[in-house]
Amino acid sequence: MLRNSALLGTLSRIVSGVALLLIAGALPWLSLRDPAASVLRARYAELEPTPEALASVRAELGLEGGPLPTALRWWGGLLRGDLGESWISRAPIGPGVWNALGVSATLTMCAIVVALVIAAALVTPAALRILRDKPQRGSGPVGVALTSLPEFLLASALLVVVAVQLQWLPPYGWSGFSTVILPALSLGVPAGGLLGRLLTDAVGGVAEERWVNVWRLAGARGAVILGGVLRRAAAAVIDQLGLVFIGLLGGAVAVEQVFAIPGLGRYLLGAANSQDLPALQAGVLLMAAAATLVGVLTSVARRLLRGGPLPPGALPPPPEARGDGRAARWTAGLALGGLLLILVTGLPRDPYAIVHERLAAPSMELPFGADASGRDLLARVAHGTIGTLTPSFAIVGLAIVIGLLLAV
Repeated sequence: MLRNSALLGTLSRIVSGVALLLIAGALPWLSLRDPAASVLRARYAELEPTPEALASVRAELGLEGGPLPTALRWWGGLLRGDLGESWISRAPIGPGVWNALGVSATLTMCAIVVALVIAAALVTPAALRILRDKPQRGSGPVGVALTSLPEFLLASALLVVVAVQLQWLPPYGWSGFSTVILPALSLGVPAGGLLGRLLTDAVGGVAEERWVNVWRLAGARGAVILGGVLRRAAAAVIDQLGLVFIGLLGGAVAVEQVFAIPGLGRYLLGAANSQDLPALQAGVLLMAAAATLVGVLTSVARRLLRGGPLPPGALPPPPEARGDGRAARWTAGLALGGLLLILVTGLPRDPYAIVHERLAAPSMELPFGADASGRDLLARVAHGTIGTLTPSFAIVGLAIVIGLLLAV
């Protein structure tokens, strides 16, 4: 049974990898628009898309053969380590995309450090209750509040308060450690709240397992019991840590935009906006490779933490979490109420009108202040929230449907 599961898992990874390569190779044709027309518009906006001009662009870019020859040439260059040339700047893509990946990886590692510190702070009360042999209480409302913070909203608040008003740190750029702090906090605080909640709930479940009482009856020290509980709990959430890492690596585009960081998310957004599809292909491929690497590392870490498979029925399922669920529900309700208040008050405002003073401080008229162009930040946050939540709900719904179909 275990061998069949491992074989199915390996086959699914192979199929997923081949499907990703097929999609990446056909990316210039998936938009249902002529790639030559997109390039002609990006390079020479004043030229008419005549058949002669489009044919010239196709010949220059090697698109005259259609989707399959184009994809085959791209795959062949990929096997040689050649990521191609930009359709817009005609420069090699490799140096730019690797530099963007390095920036995003550095930012992600700093954010993971912040997240682990916050997760450790959230799990500390549960660890102390294990040392004192007291019942667990769940993750509590603090983790819920931190998890519910949107990264772009936290980034905007830190930018306005810490960088603009207090002038403690640089407001933008990527020139040293001081420019990493604010974006790392923007990404790491919500991620730390999520990891802290997961780890605290896992610790609470593990602490109720029978082997913990056996160790106590055998006279094991509290520190030894705590180490065993944390190791088993960490094995349960290590996969979520990998997902958080990948989410931060590729989903930091909002924070990178706020702080003008030349990372991979901003690189992909710029490539999509300019229809530079070879750059988009390279970025997607590197993201997939990074996700695969993180998945392998988390699988190895999970096996090391678990210490090998256990026979069926050796451990009972963890009981349901007890404790302050009411406080967590109240916190989630307050966060949802705050979001609705932002939408109700911000959507009627004009997010594009430049009628205020640049970087105006928050006031009754401007609850969130104004940005560098004099636009109402509350209006921009509210309208941006709608633009963010709509595709998010669609993606989550699609992921649920795909997961249910694969589980059948």
